Amino acid sequence: MENIKKVLFIEDNPGDVRLIEETLKQMRSESLNLEVTNAKTLKEAVEFLGQHPFDIVLLDLFLPDSNGFVSFKKLHDMVKKIPIIILTSLSNEEMGLEAIKHGAQDYIVKGEFSNVLLSRAINYAIERKRTEDMLWQSQERYRQIVDNSQEGIWIIDSEGVVSFVNQRMADLLRWGALEILSNPVINFIAEGSQDIFKACLNKCIRGQKGSYDLCFKRKNGSNFWGITDISPLKGIQGNYIGALILVVDITARKLAEDECSRASKQWQKTFDAITDPVSLHDENSNIMKVNQAFCQYFKVKPEDVIDKKCYNIIHKMDLPIPECPFALSKKDRLSHVQEIYDPPNNKYLLVSASPVFSENGNFSGVVHVLKDITELKNLRKELEKR
Repeated sequence: MENIKKVLFIEDNPGDVRLIEETLKQMRSESLNLEVTNAKTLKEAVEFLGQHPFDIVLLDLFLPDSNGFVSFKKLHDMVKKIPIIILTSLSNEEMGLEAIKHGAQDYIVKGEFSNVLLSRAINYAIERKRTEDMLWQSQERYRQIVDNSQEGIWIIDSEGVVSFVNQRMADLLRWGALEILSNPVINFIAEGSQDIFKACLNKCIRGQKGSYDLCFKRKNGSNFWGITDISPLKGIQGNYIGALILVVDITARKLAEDECSRASKQWQKTFDAITDPVSLHDENSNIMKVNQAFCQYFKVKPEDVIDKKCYNIIHKMDLPIPECPFALSKKDRLSHVQEIYDPPNNKYLLVSASPVFSENGNFSGVVHVLKDITELKNLRKELEKR
C-alpha cells in the first residue's frame, strides 16, 4: 500500500487512546495508510522522535510529565519541521488556538470529530507544513542572498520610511539595522545630495527607474559615495507603494576622481603658466591640447583648434611644411628644431617637436613648442651690419 504516513500519537488516557486509534484504523484506505505509534508521556515521545522519522504528531496537552501549552512549546521547539495537531477538550479550545498562533497546524476537540474530519486534518496539516517549509527555504535562500550581497539594499515605503535594510547597507552607514528601520531614508543622505535624491524619488513615484551618484552620511559623521539604483515598487492595483534602493560603495573611485581632477587642474595651471605657445599633438598631427599662450598668439579658443591638423592652424597650410619637426620626430623618434617665419604676425619662430611614447614604447605624438626669436633675429642682423 502506497502513501504510508507515520503518526506519533501522544496521549496517556486509555479511553482516548482507544478512541483515536479506532478512528485512525477506520481511516486506512488505498490512498492513506497510517502507521501509528503511541507515546504516553512527553519524555517517551521525545525518545521516539529521536529514534524514528514521523510525518505528523497528534498531541494531548495534558500529560503525566507536562501540562498545558508548555507541552506543545517543548515539543515544537524540538521538532519544528514536523506538523503538530493539538487534541483538546471543549474547555481548552482557547489553548488549542494559542498553540496554532505559535506554530501548531490545527487543533481537534476530543469526541467532536469523525474519521473524515481527522483524515482531512492530517492530510491538510502535512501539506501545509510541506508548503511552509518550502516557503521558508525560499525565504531563507533569499535572505542569504540579500545579506551576503556586496550591494547595500533597502526598501522604503510610500512615505520614504525605511521598512527593510540588509546588513551590508547597515555596515556602510555604520548604524545597526534596527536603528535604521522606521526612519525616513532622507536622514541618511548627505545634505549636498538630498535635493538630488528628492528629485530621483519623485521620478520613481511616477514609475521611472534611475541610477545616481549620491553621498550618504554615516553615524560617525563621515560620508561615503554610492552608485544608487532606485526602482519603484507597485501594489496589486499598480499603485506606488515604495521603492527598492541598491547602493554600491564608490568612495574610493570618487576619491581617485577628485585626485585626478586636482592633478589635472594643477597640470593645466602649470601648462598655462608657460609663456611660449605649447601644443600637444597625436601621432596623426591632430592637436589634442593647447596652453593659453598658444591661444593668445593665434587668437583662437581651445575648442577652435582641438582635433584640427597642426599645419592647418600653425602654418595655415593644407600639408606639412618641408622638414616639418613633427614629421622628422615621428620618423626617427628624436627631438627636432626648425626656424620658420610667420608672415601673418611678422614673427620669426623657433619650432621644436619632442616625441612622446606610449607605455609599450610606440610613438604617440609630440610636444610642440613655438619660441618667438624675432628680437634675437633682429639683434643678430644689427650686429652683422656692424
